[in-house]
Amino acid sequence: MQPNQLFILLFGVGRLMGTWGNLGKMASTSKKRKWNETYQQYGFTKFSRDGLDAAQCIHCSTVLANCSLKPAKLSHHQSNLHPNIELTEEDLEAKRKRFDKQGTLPTYGFQPESKPMVQASFEVALKIAERKKAHTIGEELIKPCAEIMVRNVLGDKAKREISKISLSNNTVRRRIDDMAADVCNQVCQEIRASAFRASLQLDESTDIANQSQLIAFVRYEKEKKVKEEFLFCELLTTTTTAEEVKKLVDYFFEKNGLSWMQFQHICTDGAPAMIGVRTGFVTRVKSKWPHISNSHCSLHRYALASKTMPPELMSVLDSVISSINFIRGRAKNHRLFDLMAQEMGSTHTSLLYHTQEEGIQQWKQQQQQLDLPDDLKESIAAHLERLTSEFKAYFDGVEPAYYPWYKDPFGAVVDDEMEEAEELLMLRESAVAKAEFRKLSLSEFWLNSRTPIHVFATRQRRCFSVSYDVLV
Repeated sequence: MQPNQLFILLFGVGRLMGTWGNLGKMASTSKKRKWNETYQQYGFTKFSRDGLDAAQCIHCSTVLANCSLKPAKLSHHQSNLHPNIELTEEDLEAKRKRFDKQGTLPTYGFQPESKPMVQASFEVALKIAERKKAHTIGEELIKPCAEIMVRNVLGDKAKREISKISLSNNTVRRRIDDMAADVCNQVCQEIRASAFRASLQLDESTDIANQSQLIAFVRYEKEKKVKEEFLFCELLTTTTTAEEVKKLVDYFFEKNGLSWMQFQHICTDGAPAMIGVRTGFVTRVKSKWPHISNSHCSLHRYALASKTMPPELMSVLDSVISSINFIRGRAKNHRLFDLMAQEMGSTHTSLLYHTQEEGIQQWKQQQQQLDLPDDLKESIAAHLERLTSEFKAYFDGVEPAYYPWYKDPFGAVVDDEMEEAEELLMLRESAVAKAEFRKLSLSEFWLNSRTPIHVFATRQRRCFSVSYDVLV
């Protein structure tokens, strides 16, 4: 390379490097604009990003860059995007202050849902839960159908508003969980505010997924009335022993601010884990809270008593069940049975395979036309007599003459040695009390009674029991 050529090459490289340096210097010394309070008149508020001042619109939460901090660009944004918004200086200042007090998410451009949209989402989620439908039905069916109807009737503008309602799978589930938590909180508050101690009913059951669920109902007083509510349904993850049941109930009480001092009675089934003498759930609770009483649920006692079936009726019932299962097990068998019944001239051609309300009503209408043989009638009558004796064994003193006085203060037998005998006789002389007893339920009568005897009725813990055999 010649010396002249080398000199020219080095000179060109030097000029190029100088140009790059000047460009970097120009970039580093670009103008950084500052926020001016006069920009508020265009509907903007101060916003900081990467150490630079910026402007954020209080109407749409849009953030403009630092280079847009010019009156012309701010005014252009206002006139193009919000031409219909005309506010006085006072209204604009008030709106800007409210915008500045909002949370972090609106500041960064995330718009919160409006109250009507949230309310509509909650109400639709409630309907989905009441009908026991899949949570995805809101987004896959309900919302598209609503948008079609609104668009055809009210136009595209109303359709765009409807589309803002969130009905996704996760949203519907979250809405249902929020409503369930709110209802549980209300029930716990009412229990704490009750004038009387509440009663608790527990039952352990296995669902279709073979998971053990502990279900609890509560009965308590509110505004002189006995109120019964569902309390909780919790999963027993390991065993179903009395220890695990008590741990689960104690955890629920602790989480919701409840105490066993606010409860008076426990009603359970006859399972050993519940009423075991040594390690049962009731025994564990009574060992620490002696004031707790317990009873065996009358519904379970009715079920136990009704299980008694004479052999002759049991054999007939087994044959009927197997025949019905064979006929209704396949559609072809059902069609052939229907055709055979029609050829025989039978009045009834269909078999009742369910216990829904419409099926029961249909059976009641049909049974009036049935002509049963005399021997079958005698067998049924004998079976009913056996059931009567079984019920007497499970329910002592079912005759009205032996009713406790708090069940029927005007018809029960009064013993002179009873502590409340005098007050009970005074109550029977009151015409107003008799009218209230006929008008109100048993629990409402004692809760609203102003006579001294209501003190004795309150002592009877079973008056506010969840066992269903006292208050009906």
